[in-house]
Amino acid sequence: TSPPQQDWLLQLARACRALVFGRDMYTTQQPPPSIQGKISSSSTANRSHDAIEVIPCGVETQTRLHLGRTITEEKQQPEKPYQQIPSRVFAVAQWMSLLPEHHILGDHILSELWPILYDLLSAHRSIYMGLGATVLCRLLQMWKYDDTVSNEERRQVLENFRNLLESAIKTVRESAVVTMLGVALQAVYEFNPPQLDRPYRLRALQQWFTVLNQNQTLRLPFSWACLVSGVLPNLHWFVLRAKNSGSELGRLGLMALLPLIQMESMSQDAIFGSPFTNEVQWLSLMAFSNLLVVANTVIPRHGAKIMSALLVCQGDEPRDQRTQTWAPYVSAMALSFCGSRGEELVNEIIQSGEYQDLLVQVAENMKKDAIAVDQSLTCR
Repeated sequence: TSPPQQDWLLQLARACRALVFGRDMYTTQQPPPSIQGKISSSSTANRSHDAIEVIPCGVETQTRLHLGRTITEEKQQPEKPYQQIPSRVFAVAQWMSLLPEHHILGDHILSELWPILYDLLSAHRSIYMGLGATVLCRLLQMWKYDDTVSNEERRQVLENFRNLLESAIKTVRESAVVTMLGVALQAVYEFNPPQLDRPYRLRALQQWFTVLNQNQTLRLPFSWACLVSGVLPNLHWFVLRAKNSGSELGRLGLMALLPLIQMESMSQDAIFGSPFTNEVQWLSLMAFSNLLVVANTVIPRHGAKIMSALLVCQGDEPRDQRTQTWAPYVSAMALSFCGSRGEELVNEIIQSGEYQDLLVQVAENMKKDAIAVDQSLTCR
């Protein structure tokens, strides 16, 4: 953009920052509402100026109904002006979404907007965190085209956002907000320097697996959000750029994904026919197929456990077409990675004669498919 346009955008950015933080609510001539002021003329001989005599007022109170009785209590003031008047921050977010994407804004303009996002991402209400994450994705898209920012400035800003987003993911449990936070964190990772890309993503994946494992049984929408916005994108990055380098993820990944693959305990979502039931199972299979490649050095140690979960998944005859298509392929792939422990379990089911015919048929198909997978890999 041209210099006049830059100045115009800078003035708007400053006005937006002042609006969000309520700088227009108090002035130097008028004291805040919580303080009563009385202006009196100076008693000095020259009387060249007016002085403000400040008289503290009493504590503001409010009444409310509690257990059938009216009680009086100290009035709680909102922490931030935009929490008292939410339209302040939503209007600013709408303005930022209309900024030109492919034009250099300049760091002096964005430096007026970053504090707004810092405050939103550290707010105590998740709706503000989600709004801040959405706007951050938009501003980072524009930041890609700005080559005027020094590396040190960029590094510090990204580090601040990375810490805020990772902290928010640990506490927020609303699935829609978690999805936005995960997408924003992926946008921040696009700026990672090569030498730090793997450590950052490894730490993030460990956090995603931990959160997913702690909230998986009765919170399928939340599990869906974790898989879509955090687990799958980072696992896919490891498959493409850091194969065989995620052995630290093996145990955590299995703890988080295997219960979702087999769906042993019927959750409320499954009982009432939520669409998240089939969606989460399918996404878990996709994530697990990536985990097999990333953490293949530790997979054989858990071969029996892995094959048990996949046998349960197919033995329950999943109704979702995507799961029906994907499960045999993932099972064959897993049997090839699991080694002797997985093969012993499958052979026992086939040969013992103590299992249901459906489970025996599933095990036989697994073995055939695994042989086909091994042959295809050998040909390559």
